[in-house]
Amino acid sequence: MSILPPDYRFCPYCATPISDRIEEGRTRQYCKHCDRKFFPVAGNAVAGVAVRNHRVLMAQRNREPYIGTWMFPAGFVEYGEDLLEALPREFKEETGLSISNAKLIDIMQSRDDLRSPGHFVTFYEVDVKGKVVNNDLEENRRIEWFPIMRPPEIGFRTHRSIMVTLQAKMKEMPDLSSCAFFGVDLQNCFGHKKGGLYVKGSEKIIPACNRLIDAAAYWAKLTIFSLDWHPVDSDHFKKWPPHGIADTWDSQFLKSLIVPDYSKIVRKATKKNEDGYDPFEGKSSSGETTNKILKKHGIKSIVFFGIATDYCVKAGVLSALKNGYRAYIVTDASIAVNVNPDDEIKAINEMVDAGAIPITVEEVLAWAE
Repeated sequence: MSILPPDYRFCPYCATPISDRIEEGRTRQYCKHCDRKFFPVAGNAVAGVAVRNHRVLMAQRNREPYIGTWMFPAGFVEYGEDLLEALPREFKEETGLSISNAKLIDIMQSRDDLRSPGHFVTFYEVDVKGKVVNNDLEENRRIEWFPIMRPPEIGFRTHRSIMVTLQAKMKEMPDLSSCAFFGVDLQNCFGHKKGGLYVKGSEKIIPACNRLIDAAAYWAKLTIFSLDWHPVDSDHFKKWPPHGIADTWDSQFLKSLIVPDYSKIVRKATKKNEDGYDPFEGKSSSGETTNKILKKHGIKSIVFFGIATDYCVKAGVLSALKNGYRAYIVTDASIAVNVNPDDEIKAINEMVDAGAIPITVEEVLAWAE
């Protein structure tokens, strides 16, 4: 039995007459003008989706179609190969990595690849071992890991669809029996127009924060808040106007904020030489650190919201990730100082690059549906 090449007489890209050439001991149809090969394949391709620490391995195409865009390492299944024989071969050829534990994700029909119109692509989740090496410079410009929540431009529609699936999976409901909701610095100094370091527009996020806090009362394991609690002579005030001074109106919770009696509260920047950006540097009134409180309650995932996205919220998210927690940042229940206009975007990107999951209030509330 033999598999015939696509029945092209002329290149479907440039209309140049097709010729034949021998590669790997097999006859390939070839366009001399645009340097394209047309493969005799069994109507199937395989793609490996390798995920590590909320990042996914992708290859940048060095030829048409979709030159310059990215895709999961993939290739055609040739005659005589099983899918699970072609997958490790292609992955090794393109990335230098060995794979194991291939698990089926989906089978999709490709409709935008003229090399083999209508072929099916079988996507597998794979574990990888080894060092990334771009073994096929003719096919790929680069092989890199990208945050799932901030991928590069993807060309093939089937690969874009799989990325959407991965992102949706990232946003799935965590185990709420080990989930904490963390409100960061929702206090007068930042959220009130008369506050010492008012963040413009911060009062507008309070209704969204209250929706989260109200929901947490029903199905989260822990609700926790941080507060700036500076001494009056804090060195921090050499960088910023005085704010959040301990035991003053400025350091109190915003009046419009829901603060349940059962909430845990940590105060940070209590010493003269502390900036206090990081909520994980805070302590409760009994002296327990933030991390100790979270561990004591068996917390594994944390939903962050509050003020300010580009300072204390970001610091808390990054510390949570370093301490092994799964971290969500509720983008529409947080607000940035934006000393520079793009500080908020940069902060969110930094958190996502570190493994955080950006999510909206509605997406969080959907967990309870």
